[in-house]
Amino acid sequence: MLRKPSSDSTREGGNDFCRQLSGIFSAVFMTREGFSRSITILLIVAMLMYVATGSADVNYLFTRRMFQWTEAEFTRVTTSVTVLQTLASLFLLPALSYKLGVPDPVLGLVATLSSLMAITGIALSETPSHFIIAIVCGVMSPQVSTVIRSLLSTTVPEADLGKVYTLLGCLEAATPLAASPLLTVIYNNSLDTFPGAVYLAEAGFMLVDLVLFLVVITLFTLHQRRYNILAQQ
Repeated sequence: MLRKPSSDSTREGGNDFCRQLSGIFSAVFMTREGFSRSITILLIVAMLMYVATGSADVNYLFTRRMFQWTEAEFTRVTTSVTVLQTLASLFLLPALSYKLGVPDPVLGLVATLSSLMAITGIALSETPSHFIIAIVCGVMSPQVSTVIRSLLSTTVPEADLGKVYTLLGCLEAATPLAASPLLTVIYNNSLDTFPGAVYLAEAGFMLVDLVLFLVVITLFTLHQRRYNILAQQ
């Protein structure tokens, strides 16, 4: 016969869960020296804005509506762009970071600008050529999340890093649940008047990211001695 868990063990399990949850939030919001807490929160918000941008993938629907592309044509273009993004991750990012010594916050700013240019260009594209040029401009956009995680590992103590990443992962998974319906409603309601409106909404998310990275760069600069990220080695 199966034994039912005692009330004491259930209570203990609940207390453990509450302690772990409290520890996760404490790792993010606890007061630290300098601007560590502010930078951590700003980076988490920046990541959520970035995730929200890709929550509603309407690129194929957009190209079919605007340019009458077939699925094969769309696949060829997106595959080529994916290859370029992969090459940028393998060669361009290490060259900028290790060879030229570009600081991580500045790389994040460049990647955010790349994404913002691509999204805005897609929204305003009227020909297939304009669309292709726009998405090529976003070759650095996948590096936004890479830079954010790198900066988090710099600002958060190693003992708390796992807790911060746990909270970040949970929020990343929850963000599309809110952003995707919103972007879908915008796309459906603007389809007959301005199909690119959904991309302008996504550009708004990336504009917030741009401001957040500028603030993060400012905070890192103010505490250059502690973080030593913007200092020349």
